[in-house]
Amino acid sequence: MSANDKDVKCAVINNQVIDWDDMNRIWGDLYLGGQRPAYEPKTLKGADIRTVLTVMDSPIPELLEHEDIVYHFIHAMDHSSQDLLTHFGEAYDIIDGAVTAGTGVYVHCAAGISRSATIVISYLMRKLRMTVTAALALVRKWRWIVGPNDGFMRQLDLFEAMDCRLVATDRRLRQYMLEMYVSFNGVQLDQYFERMAAVETGTDGLDLGHRYVCTGCGEGLFNEIHVIRNDGSDQYNDREVCGKVFIEPQPWMSELLPEVEVRDLPEELSIKCPQCRRVVAECCTIFSHSTLRLAAFDCDCGQHMDVKGLMVRMTDNAFNKCSND
Repeated sequence: MSANDKDVKCAVINNQVIDWDDMNRIWGDLYLGGQRPAYEPKTLKGADIRTVLTVMDSPIPELLEHEDIVYHFIHAMDHSSQDLLTHFGEAYDIIDGAVTAGTGVYVHCAAGISRSATIVISYLMRKLRMTVTAALALVRKWRWIVGPNDGFMRQLDLFEAMDCRLVATDRRLRQYMLEMYVSFNGVQLDQYFERMAAVETGTDGLDLGHRYVCTGCGEGLFNEIHVIRNDGSDQYNDREVCGKVFIEPQPWMSELLPEVEVRDLPEELSIKCPQCRRVVAECCTIFSHSTLRLAAFDCDCGQHMDVKGLMVRMTDNAFNKCSND
């Protein structure tokens, strides 16, 4: 079952009345359900719940919070292009902190079907070393109406493939981030930088690799991890290499976050060094449905075939490897 959990409250399924707002104990002191129990201190206290994690488009109003309960909030809509994956680490720490302390934790969204269920499944996968299939089955055993949307299921599959860890040097994760955020407008780019920073901060001993600097002034432009390429497997060995360098968008690229009217933007943007203002890169843009979008370059060479997110192409001879690395 897959459903949008925003507006539904109850239904009759297989001759059973299902109330989405019911709170179900899933594993140990971990509970999952809809929005209503989060507003009922007696219900929460009855299960010794002292932590509430809301996964919705708005948090529980402070005026309705109970002084004996700690409230957490992850902003999320229930649609397939919503990023929950980069919040799995934060959610794990919140849930596991309560579980380890031996107190109850309630994870909820509007109906306890998709968003909050995805968070609970990700926790069980990491905590109990379970597959997506096994964790979903466990959750459905106690709350059978659970059905993460297709986008959330793909994120859970990727989480499993990455051994239930978010490591910033994993190119699969970085490709996911490009696909999730960078094809959209400047607001999405802000979110991309924010979420990427969160992932990188949460990676112990993060090594971004060699640093590359502007040939004009020596200003740092990007690191090796920011270079976009495929995995270099044997299937690409017989293809020529274009020699071009494509990188992930960087926070210093002010041209990608324009203050001018988006309708005034050219089809191609020249990206300048933040220090000396020399042109160091370029990207293509399109204007669609009142939104600025970055358009990907086409390249099927041995390094870039099967790679998405080729949005920023470095200019030849505009950068060098830092001699201090």
